[in-house]
Amino acid sequence: MNPELKSLLAKGFKYFYGVTLLAFFVATLMLISYIGMKKDIDWNGALILYGILIPALLIFRFMSKKFEEKNVG
Repeated sequence: MNPELKSLLAKGFKYFYGVTLLAFFVATLMLISYIGMKKDIDWNGALILYGILIPALLIFRFMSKKFEEKNVG
């Protein structure tokens, strides 16, 4: 694969990973604040959200590491 394309893909997946990580922390803070306010939590929605975010974190992290170019020398 072209090295420029590889570095571009690695950078893109790093940005996707960063955005997904931010969404994960925001969702966690929202869940903690809802528990603190003793409101009813939509657990089905929370499970769906985390069911999407956690695999996305793993996939984006794996893909960014895969496309990362190893500097030799």
